[in-house]
Amino acid sequence: MTLFFLLIMLCVGSIYGDIPTCQALQSLQEVCAQGAITFVLNAHADDHASLIEKSITKPFVLADINFESDVYFSPTEFDYLVDLRKGDVVTAQHIKKAVSYLFKKNKFSTISLTIRCCEQGNTIKIGLTSFWTFKKLKFHGMLIGKESYRQYYTMEPNDPFDEIKHQHALEKMREALRQEGYFNAEAVSQLKYDNGTKQIVAHVTLRKNERFGVADIKSEIKSDASISDCQRNEAEEIIQHHFLKKLDGGSYSKSSINKRTCALKRKLSQKGFIHVDVNLSERVDYEEHEVILSFVFDLHHKKEFIFTGNQFFSSERLLDSILEFGHSAWFLPSSILSDEIVQAYQKKGFWYVKVSSCEAPDNYIFEINEGERVSVKEVKVKNALGEDITKQLK
Repeated sequence: MTLFFLLIMLCVGSIYGDIPTCQALQSLQEVCAQGAITFVLNAHADDHASLIEKSITKPFVLADINFESDVYFSPTEFDYLVDLRKGDVVTAQHIKKAVSYLFKKNKFSTISLTIRCCEQGNTIKIGLTSFWTFKKLKFHGMLIGKESYRQYYTMEPNDPFDEIKHQHALEKMREALRQEGYFNAEAVSQLKYDNGTKQIVAHVTLRKNERFGVADIKSEIKSDASISDCQRNEAEEIIQHHFLKKLDGGSYSKSSINKRTCALKRKLSQKGFIHVDVNLSERVDYEEHEVILSFVFDLHHKKEFIFTGNQFFSSERLLDSILEFGHSAWFLPSSILSDEIVQAYQKKGFWYVKVSSCEAPDNYIFEINEGERVSVKEVKVKNALGEDITKQLK
């Protein structure tokens, strides 16, 4: 009868005596004299395979195998994953495969193996200790809209429960509520543990409390030397009329501020202010339930895009195609921008469009001759032999 030498660095002790060090390989008589050897493998260790290979140097006959688990685990599934039967000749490769498949269930935190010598060979008893796993999330407190906060909870059912992820999800929910103006919002949880299944149900209570309003808006406009007083006044009027007045006195909403900021930049770009930096700082008054907004608008060189001769496309549509280049549109030669306009027209059937451009320090002028739009007069279909089969398809 051959010996099953299975000694791992994570030796935790034997129920029949002290376990030898992992470095020492024992004889069959020494192992049998101790009665049994038990060792534990941790799911987070990454050296299972190498340690098993070093310890199991010879095959052995499996006299019996069984398991116990701290939660229910189907014997049929265990047999399928381990794939070891009484009378099998077992090698290190078989043990590595069995341990690997059990850990891949992502259910067990530790796996212990107890090996005993007997007259028929060696027996293996596998002990399975499972993770506490996440079962489901239940919301309380809010009647409407609470499901939209589920996206911040990243754990899926049957995942090992992670307290750090759980707390991070709660903080993300609080932050989402603050972004909507609920700066005193609460997101608290209570975890329900099922000792029978080692599953956790997370009960999360959301309370919005009072929504904060925008109490005051302060603004400052900066500009470089290229911006004239007239241009500065023009930009200031746009900012005041299309942006600040729409925010003043309303409820705080970060998404609304961001949308209005994008709309403002678009409006300014249409007037030639392509490069505008908008910086926002906020001060929250928790006693008065108000937010004070402070904007700094930084204007850079103005360059207007002027289109003439265009009928099919509006000037705004042509400007959009140029603004896709972003701030770099300033630095591109007019020939490249003209090519972009030509491509836009050709995609719509204006194959003979002509675009000439003139560049000045403060503007680009594009003169467009759209030409006649191409129309489809006839369609012919040919097969692989080049034969006209158009009539056959009608």
